[in-house]
Amino acid sequence: MKKIVFLLLLCVACCMNAQEFHLIPKVGLNLANTTGEVDSKVRPGLNIGLGGDVMLTERFGIETGVYYSMQGSKYKGGGVSYTDKLDYINVPVYAKEFIYKGLYVFGGPQFSFNVNSENKASSDYGTTVIGMNVIRKFDCGVGLGAGYQFERGLLISLNYNIGLINVNKSWASDSNPKANNSVVQLNVGWRFAL
Repeated sequence: MKKIVFLLLLCVACCMNAQEFHLIPKVGLNLANTTGEVDSKVRPGLNIGLGGDVMLTERFGIETGVYYSMQGSKYKGGGVSYTDKLDYINVPVYAKEFIYKGLYVFGGPQFSFNVNSENKASSDYGTTVIGMNVIRKFDCGVGLGAGYQFERGLLISLNYNIGLINVNKSWASDSNPKANNSVVQLNVGWRFAL
């Protein structure tokens, strides 16, 4: 992962030649879920991190960053309530276009690295918490969103990210069905030039 972050920073540094570079610290709410073979419910969580953008023209640029993101889902089956906690370091690489004043849209790939996996099973007989060694350590997805930047740099954004890889390893049993990450994020941040 260190190599990927280094390469992203190197790409940003190369693009900075005569371009305008901004740092963007962000924090926000995640409404995470998994799509696939299980009827799951939303697991709320937090995302926080530091991003940056390079404006290639007055209105178009590339935005990337490194964000800690609490994802996963909740579901029930056989009289047991489950909560899957899947925490990731997300590295999006978005194309960004300001379409009217501070209003912008963005989209592109997102690379995710699982840093914590936990399953909590609760029933009338008690609660059990186990690690999840059946979860893949890497996910790749696509994100789309929109935001608004106010004059002094404060911004809000709303985006949707969908994972393209089954989070369960292929050798996992039928008790670990196909599931893809899905998360809606509402963020606030501060964009300032360097």
